[in-house]
Amino acid sequence: MGICCDKESKYEQVEDSDQQEQTKKISKEDFDFQKVIGRGAFGKVCLVQKKSDRELFYHLKNQGRFSESKAKFYIGEILLAFEYLHERDIIYRDLKPENVLLDRSGHIKITDFGLSKEGLGTGELTNTFVGTPEYLAPEIILNIGHDKRVDYWTMGALLYEMLTGAPPFYFKKRSQLYQAIVKHPVQMKNHFSPEAKDLLQSLLQKDVNYQILKQLIFNQQFFLAQQKVGQQRSQ
Repeated sequence: MGICCDKESKYEQVEDSDQQEQTKKISKEDFDFQKVIGRGAFGKVCLVQKKSDRELFYHLKNQGRFSESKAKFYIGEILLAFEYLHERDIIYRDLKPENVLLDRSGHIKITDFGLSKEGLGTGELTNTFVGTPEYLAPEIILNIGHDKRVDYWTMGALLYEMLTGAPPFYFKKRSQLYQAIVKHPVQMKNHFSPEAKDLLQSLLQKDVNYQILKQLIFNQQFFLAQQKVGQQRSQ
């Protein structure tokens, strides 16, 4: 099951078309080896432990990129997590595949709050230069002060990476990377749906007010289209 937003109730659980992947047969790849505890004619008896939550990075690296329905499911849950944090005046500031775990049921968990900022109310700015280079928002690079909007920028960068296999901006030289983030437009891929393009363009705007952006995001067809599918299936 997944979560997406709707104009009236905001969120509704919807069926995830990729959930069938979670019901695949158990294999040795699902376990971490501990030690050999016995031997016999049939082979070794090993002590193993079921692997715990895996990073989104692990799944993305193995699959290359995600289907839009899968990316929609994950980004919808991240949106919910950010709403929860922002309502409590917390900015996360370090969203990337390595900091998102998938539990055994396929839901996300956000980890590593070492760069988060607490106590930042609406309209307040902070100037600390923090984050992972490929996911930095322009205002952090420019050091002009940033607020909760930077979490939406990183969400856009992660969504782009889930759909393509790479961040929207990538250069080996840090100076080139920062210049691209600040000045260059995001290149939309041909396989993006119109709804995905609209959401990415909203999330990856160079200069937009947090409250305005929040309203744009929560009314995106990218999420509302999935909500309509969920309603049709429940009828």
